[in-house]
Amino acid sequence: MPIFEYRCQDCSHLAEFIVTASTENHTKSCPKCQGTRLVKVFSVPAKAVVGESFGSCDSCDSPSAPSGGCSFPGGCCPNC
Repeated sequence: MPIFEYRCQDCSHLAEFIVTASTENHTKSCPKCQGTRLVKVFSVPAKAVVGESFGSCDSCDSPSAPSGGCSFPGGCCPNC
């Protein structure tokens, strides 16, 4: 089930809600102030980590990465 983030326009609190087809159109309220003026926030999905890749990213071992390091600015994992 997808988890969506919403920001409250009243108190700026960021809250997560599990949204299903049956609850998609229900009015959501902020868990901090109970306000109902919530705006969906678009965020990057989490990456699933499996096996030996834990603690590293896909680009670190990439031959196309500069100097064999992480291609993301500032690195993205402890191995960078």
